[in-house]
Parts: sequence; structure tokens; C-alpha cells
Amino acid sequence: METIAIYVTSSIFIGVIILSTLYYIKLIKQRILFNTLEHTRSYALFLNKSNKITKITEAACNLLGADKQDLENKHLNYIFQQNDKFIITQTLKKVDKQNVEILDDVSVKTKAGTAHVLCKIVKLSELSLTHDKCVILQDRTAIVSKTKKVEAAEKQIKEYAELLQSSFDDSFMPSILIDEYGCITNYNKSFHALVKKVEININQDSIFDILQLNKHHFEESLKTNKCFEFTVKIQNQEKNLVFNLHKIKNSKDKQFTLCQIQDITKQKQAETIRKKLENQIKQARKVEYLGELAGMVSHEFNNALMPIISFSNSVEKSLPETMADEKDKLKKVIEASKHARDMINQIMSIKHIDFKETEVVDLAELIKIYQPKFNLTENIELVINNSTENATTMANYDVLGQAMQNVVKNATQGIGKEQGQIIFNIDLANYQQNPPHSVNKNPIKTNKDYYRFEIKDTGMGIKPEDMENIFNPFFTTKHFGKQIGTGLTYVYNCMEKYQIPLEINSKPDQGVSIVAFFPAI
Repeated sequence: METIAIYVTSSIFIGVIILSTLYYIKLIKQRILFNTLEHTRSYALFLNKSNKITKITEAACNLLGADKQDLENKHLNYIFQQNDKFIITQTLKKVDKQNVEILDDVSVKTKAGTAHVLCKIVKLSELSLTHDKCVILQDRTAIVSKTKKVEAAEKQIKEYAELLQSSFDDSFMPSILIDEYGCITNYNKSFHALVKKVEININQDSIFDILQLNKHHFEESLKTNKCFEFTVKIQNQEKNLVFNLHKIKNSKDKQFTLCQIQDITKQKQAETIRKKLENQIKQARKVEYLGELAGMVSHEFNNALMPIISFSNSVEKSLPETMADEKDKLKKVIEASKHARDMINQIMSIKHIDFKETEVVDLAELIKIYQPKFNLTENIELVINNSTENATTMANYDVLGQAMQNVVKNATQGIGKEQGQIIFNIDLANYQQNPPHSVNKNPIKTNKDYYRFEIKDTGMGIKPEDMENIFNPFFTTKHFGKQIGTGLTYVYNCMEKYQIPLEINSKPDQGVSIVAFFPAI
């Protein structure tokens, strides 16, 4: 019995020693854990099973701005903001089952107001005697503040990007973004309307293909200018476009080009029409001034020239043959005086166009009447091609006859002494679209019958630089003594008088073609 008693007593003693050892081991671990957290200035709190604070590190007191005495025996919810208390309560329940829980962003109360912390709650039942849980806080106020600033900045950038995209999409100016290879990466509604293409494939279709641009010329222009003009073809129609280019880079440092395009086709056309009207007004004023000048001085000039011519003829005839030099000088005076008289008569003939009555004119008969007055030399062949039966229009025989003689005279001088032809072509014309360009203010209308009356020669033609001046009074490329320079002025005013469109074509050494489009009756 004594042996059993001794054995039992020894077992109890050993058990007490083991339990005491385990107790002290846990106590030591608890102290080591706390001291470690204290020395590392961790924000740590220990809780009992009721989730009340049993111990707190100095660093945590400083973070919360409170004394240890004020915090101990307070429920953990006490240190958290009102809106996070429910989450903390639910998390504490989870820790009892899962041992560890982490809350990414919760707010604790501080003297300054609020601090954003990461909260980690760990179950300590196997590690500590007096503490059930350990709460570790990580101050993330600065990180959250920066994050919020970044988020606010990103939101603002996103709003700006949306605003820019909206402005880009709704801009009245056609705009596209192209990469370094010319592929379209973005475009707006105005560009889509400009190119009239059903679908534009992003990152596939090239600006060079859609606008039929010369890639080399475009890239060379891009190197030297940010703004330049190009003529392109869209749906087989020529358009004048002005490109405004801006280099931009994305976040990946990839380079793009913003192309803002202005369609100036209509402005160009308006400018062409304006210049044409200005030239027509100038031409009309020149002729008007010429008529006024003729009206003022013609009578006085003729009165002055008649005695000069008459007396010079009398004196020249009365001189003996031995005075050949004097006779030659007088002949030159007579010739110059007659030339001046012819000039006055031609000027007066332009003025008198307005006084001629309008009548029915047969164009074939007109040629027959005035053909004898052409005075063609033997080296010039006259060819008449008439594909009409009765080419009649409203004009005046005398006026058209004089205009026709002036054109034939110019053609004769253009051919000179070389072998050549003067060709008359009469045919019926009706243009459904794209009629020829008229050089006067009378356009050739579509769906209207015209008798196309052409006088063409095989002479030396007109130089391009002279084309814009050929209808100006007194403009001539011949010696002034041989040509006055009012022949084509008369033709121009004749066509204006009867509202007849006029076309002229010429190339050096390839002759001249003058075509009048007489309205058919």
C-alpha cells in the first residue's frame, strides 16, 4: 500500500511540475511576444475571450492618442470608427473559428481624427494564458491618402479623356489619329462623312489608301511643315485638303500623329470663280473705257487725219521722180495715217456692236457671204465641215461677219508663209454633263442644244503666258504696224452682246481653235 501511495504521490508531483513548466513556458512565450511587439514599435493589442483589451503596446497608444489605462478593459470596437464597428464584430466571430482574419482598410479613432489601418486578428489560445487574441495594426493613412489622390487623378484624367474623345468625335473638323506607318487608329464622324466610306477598319486602313495620297510626298511635307495643302481623290472626285498635324505620344511612349483636315475645295472653287468674274469685269471695263475714248476722239482724229492723208498724197504725186527719198518719206506718212484711221474705225466698230439689231443668222450662209473677204494666200487651204442641215441662231450678220474675219485674219498671220489650213467645223452639241469651259461670262449649259461653230488653224499657236491677255484691247504679239490688237477684243464683245459662250484652245506650234456655242433655234 505504501508503494502505491508513493507512486501516486510521485505521479501527482510530476504532473504538477509538468503543468507548472507548461504554465511558465506559456507565460514566457506571452512575455516574449509582447516584448517583441513592444520593442519593434508594433501597433498591437491583446484581447481576452470577451474581446476586451487586456494589454496594448506603447506604439499603439501613441497611434490612438490615448493612455493604456483609458484603453484597457474596453471592447475592441471602442477604438474603431462607427461605420467599421459592425465589420469588426463579425470578424471577431470568424477568428474564433478560423484563427486568423485580415481587414484591408478600416478606420481607427485618433487625436487627429481618423487613421486608416490594416487590421490582422490572430487567435492566441494555444500561445497565451491571459490573452485570447492579438490584434496587429498597420498604419496605412499615408498610403490610403496617396491612393485616393491617385484615384482622384485617374478619375480626372478619365473625365478629361472622355471630354477630349467627345470633342474629337463631335468636332466639325475631320480628324484622325495615325501611327508611324500611316494606319488609322481613331477617326471622328466628320472624317467618316468626308471620305464617304461605309466602314473604316481601325489599325488596318491607311490614310494613304483612303485619301489616295502619295506616301513619299506626304512624309516629306510632314518633315518640314505642320500645315500643308494636298489635292486628293475621294470617290473619284478631286478635293483640296489642308492638313494640320500634331505629334503626340501615349503612355507607352508610342508616337502618333493627330491629323486635323480642312476641306477647302469649295473655297478654291469660289476663288477660281471670283478671279474669273474679276477678269470679266476688268475686260468689260476696258471695252467700256475704249468705247468712251472712241466716242470722244474718233471724230476729231478722223478730221485731223483726212487732210494729212489728202495733202500727203497730193504732195507725193507732185514731186518729181528725182526726189525718191522725199516720196518714200511721204508714203510712210500716208501709210501711218491710214493705219491710225483703221485703228479708229476698228475701235468704233466695237462701240457700234450695241447698235446692231438681232436677226436670224444661218451660220453656213454666213461663211459663204464672207468667204470672199478672207483674202487667203495660195499657201493656205480653206476647209469647211458642216454636219448640220439648218444651223440657225439669233445674232447679226454684220457683227458675226466682222468677228469671223478677225479670227481668220489672226489665223492667216499665225500660219504665215508656211503651208497650212484654216478649218471651219459646224456641228450640233448637247452636253449631259461636264460641258467645256467658257472663257467669257456665258457658261455652256447642260441639256441644251448648241451649234458648235469652230475656226481652227494649223499655225504657230499662242504661248501660255499670252492666253490671259489675248482679249485685251491693243494686245498683240505682232509688229504694231501690222496688227492693232483689237481683233479678238471685237470677237469677245460680239459674243458678250449675244450671250454666246466662247471656248479657246491653243498650244505652241499646234495652232489655235476658237469655238463659239450658238444657241440653236
